[in-house]
Amino acid sequence: MKFFKQTIIMSLLLVITFTNFAFGNTGELISKDEYRKIELKEFKIDETKMEFLPINLNHISSMYPTVYDACPGRGDHEMLSSGWGKLIRVNNDGSRETVFNGGAAWQCKWCYEVLVTEYDPLAVGKVGYYCMRYMGNEIPLYGLIMEASPENIKYTNDSKVPYCKLFYR
Repeated sequence: MKFFKQTIIMSLLLVITFTNFAFGNTGELISKDEYRKIELKEFKIDETKMEFLPINLNHISSMYPTVYDACPGRGDHEMLSSGWGKLIRVNNDGSRETVFNGGAAWQCKWCYEVLVTEYDPLAVGKVGYYCMRYMGNEIPLYGLIMEASPENIKYTNDSKVPYCKLFYR
């Protein structure tokens, strides 16, 4: 199965490479943000199949910062892909704002820490906005909707999240 996934990914990369050669001289290359918008139009995300990790509004002012510590006894978190990711910022007044929808969800296979990223760093080489929280149980493979306080939402142009190693299932 792993070989099959790798073969599919390599085939897609070859198609993308040849497409870039064909259109590269005409300035028709699609940026990562445009690609993501096209990708979202093609896929309809059914949020009823996603796990929901709400925030407790009674304790929003005392929320712990984003968890960056190493996985207990193991070092970096080994994050496995877990479908779509949606991040909702919950402000101190209780108002909610969607930071991103159609991102990626990840979960540590050892401690169940969860991570949502605006982009799929393994596919596009960029994380964008992201947030980590403790879940306590396994999330479904369809994805996760996470609520978080503004202090826990981070941004990076890098392709890596601190203390996390990302893998496809």
